[in-house]
Amino acid sequence: MNRNDIDLTAKKIYMVDDIAKILNISQNTAYKLVKSNVFKSVKIGSQYRILKKSFDCWLNGGGKNGDS
Repeated sequence: MNRNDIDLTAKKIYMVDDIAKILNISQNTAYKLVKSNVFKSVKIGSQYRILKKSFDCWLNGGGKNGDS
């Protein structure tokens, strides 16, 4: 692992490029997914941050909240 590689499992917040890597999709497709509100995200300035718990819940078929 080089210093540019980040362990995604250790993060609590994902960025759009993290989502793209996890799902093996383009960054444009990841942005569309984030904007569709299928999981919780927040826009800070011009960048989105995705709540890992909510994304993981969605990815595992548990819906949007991740509030368990």
